[in-house]
Amino acid sequence: MGRRLAGLGGARPGLPERPGFDYLPGVNFLAHAWVLPGSGPELVLGCALPDLLGAFDRRAPRLAGEAARALEEAGAREVARGVRAHHVADACFHDLPAFRDGCLALRGIAARLVARGERVRGFFLSHLLLEVLLDATLLEREPALVGRFYEELGRADVAGAARKASSAAGTPRDARAFASYFQGFVEARFLEGYGTDEGAALRVARVLARARQPLSPSGEALLRDEIAPARAVVRE
Repeated sequence: MGRRLAGLGGARPGLPERPGFDYLPGVNFLAHAWVLPGSGPELVLGCALPDLLGAFDRRAPRLAGEAARALEEAGAREVARGVRAHHVADACFHDLPAFRDGCLALRGIAARLVARGERVRGFFLSHLLLEVLLDATLLEREPALVGRFYEELGRADVAGAARKASSAAGTPRDARAFASYFQGFVEARFLEGYGTDEGAALRVARVLARARQPLSPSGEALLRDEIAPARAVVRE
């Protein structure tokens, strides 16, 4: 699957968003950065911004692709490019046979959790696992990628971008609070934890809890045991 997903490296702005998928808080930041058509702090910030804003305030409007034009008009050209690239990557990824095949291959994990009494949604969990483990695969193959990602974000003018996004799209609703949240995201560096089964499972469990699908301790233990074979599926 990792080889089949490599085609995303050629993605470029211009495709529409594809609706109909459960919204996931950001989990595959590295994949979005990996397919960017360039580099730079504001571009990397823009590609992360839709997911960061969604995780920060789930009640706020989404930073959708059409907000990019307003961001450009506000002078945030590179941020706008990143936002467009984010949505194009999502549209391409969700339309790939590899995405559908990968979700199908991982559905058994959800079935085993449900058989143990856990209340998880099969597609949501398989989609979530696929995205987390895609980032984990990139981390294995390009260890320097995560450091570059955080370095670029650390150099970006997040306060300025947040103000412009708030004006352009109504999100964030509190630009100052989002800037503080963003700083915590950069300092936490949780993407580095995807390199271990425990770290990947922890992130999946936290997203499930936020989506009102919390796992019991025994469910979390089962999920940790499932990560290693799931990695093999995503690497193929």
